[in-house]
Amino acid sequence: ARTTGMAVRNDVEVLRQVPMFAAVDGAYLQVMAFSSKRINLKAGQFLARKGKPSSSGFLVLDGRAEAIEYGKDEGSAKVIAEIGSGGFIGTLSMVAKLPSSVTVRATSPMRAMQIPHDLFIRVCTEFPETGAQILRYLSDNLDLSIADFKRVQRLFEDARPFLQS
Repeated sequence: ARTTGMAVRNDVEVLRQVPMFAAVDGAYLQVMAFSSKRINLKAGQFLARKGKPSSSGFLVLDGRAEAIEYGKDEGSAKVIAEIGSGGFIGTLSMVAKLPSSVTVRATSPMRAMQIPHDLFIRVCTEFPETGAQILRYLSDNLDLSIADFKRVQRLFEDARPFLQS
């Protein structure tokens, strides 16, 4: 059996493979790894479903999954990406509580680290340099998905009336 310290160190190394966290201080990653929940899925179980509310990001620690796009009905599924160890799912759900932008299904037994929005924000607040690094990474890479960017933009537009009061 692995000790908790060893497991956290191994999970920190997997977190470090995620581009968003690559330049982040090890202390921050340790807090994330230690405070996050671990989830286990069987082949065929869903990690995320497109359009469903979500407020967590998921780091695949081991196992495999596939990102699926559906046509007009559930029967017309098309695999758009394979995801393995070090794959990160749900960035905008974790950062801004946006609904999942993709459906992800485990294709083998899978273990993942669940990083909830509240933990992400708490750590960004406690380590402001880290928060700034991550936000810089996200702003540089938001062009990865115009649809996600528009959702974030709508989020800010909806919030504007509250800021003016």
